[in-house]
Amino acid sequence: MTKIPQSLKQAVLQAIFDPEPRLPLVMGIMNLDPNSFYKASIPIHEKDALDKIEKWIQSGMSILDIGAFTSRPGSKIPKSDDELRTLLPCLKAISKEFPELVVSIDTVHSDTAKACIESGAEIINDISGGLMDPKMAEIISQDQKILVLMHMRGSPENMQSKENINYENILTEIIDYFINRVETLRKKAVTKIIIDPGFGFSKTLTDNYKILSNLSLFKILDAPLMVGLSRKSMFWKIEQTSAEQVLPATLTANTFAILNGCRIIRVHDVDEHMQSIRVIQNCQNELRQI
Repeated sequence: MTKIPQSLKQAVLQAIFDPEPRLPLVMGIMNLDPNSFYKASIPIHEKDALDKIEKWIQSGMSILDIGAFTSRPGSKIPKSDDELRTLLPCLKAISKEFPELVVSIDTVHSDTAKACIESGAEIINDISGGLMDPKMAEIISQDQKILVLMHMRGSPENMQSKENINYENILTEIIDYFINRVETLRKKAVTKIIIDPGFGFSKTLTDNYKILSNLSLFKILDAPLMVGLSRKSMFWKIEQTSAEQVLPATLTANTFAILNGCRIIRVHDVDEHMQSIRVIQNCQNELRQI
């Protein structure tokens, strides 16, 4: 197995909140739920998971995001016990093989978050922003872990209902949501917060592109920005194809996001995105010398 330098975890955690970041960070997606919308992200067994992670680390992945449920429209959130039966064996194997890898857990349950933090997780990626489980903020603050605060109305089961996609001004409403939510969480001693606009979550196709084209506005929030654009329907719907066929669109959108202030890109295709980032890095290095 690939040996990760002992200082890497701390370096990545610092880079997330660096006031003058030099490079975006790549978060690789590993979904353990067989119902995930992109089947290639689902490992067949534990060795397959570890082999994929090793390859991603060699490519330059900074963070691994693990989930045990699908949040596609219409899906139901599983119970914490069901999540943990799937998550914990995999997380413990990963922590043993790659102790310096920064691991994020995709969950809305505080019980799941607590057990995973005890097993080595540094980040909790909560699509509800801590609203589905009022104990989430307490769990995050106890160990001063990082919370990914995503914007969504309702739950995956009803997020695309008429009432949940009805906005007067989606950009101002999302930014206001983050301002208020961050203030509330900081009062509860949750100080390490990443924001995620929530592409595809209670958003229309037009909404998604409006947010993407105006990502620079989120700089006003003074928090690291993460985007989850990988292979989403906002690409395959306009191409009239499938998630398997929209890697070029995903690469283009994530490059645009990086150039407009995004700190973390959450992706299924680590190798390909690292190539894009190296091109961006070389261009930016040349610009600095002018």
